[in-house]
Amino acid sequence: MPVRRPRAGIFRYARSPYADTRIRDGFKFLARLIAGPSAQQGLLIARDHYERLGGYAPDARRSEARLLRQLGRSSRTLLRSRIMVA
Repeated sequence: MPVRRPRAGIFRYARSPYADTRIRDGFKFLARLIAGPSAQQGLLIARDHYERLGGYAPDARRSEARLLRQLGRSSRTLLRSRIMVA
């Protein structure tokens, strides 16, 4: 039986239907494609996996981005559920 690698789920980005569409939204869309998910999108992760990664350091700068970077692309799964980000 192969060993399963721990994974984390990230919610899909969704823009509010009530928000005004502007040119900067297009740039944000391109940035999300290149850079990957933002720390505001929400992360679903098992506690033991989270603690093995070092958890959340509230005093560190950009600790959410650090956590996403430690996860790497191969251990992240994009969920079908969406989250509204303002």
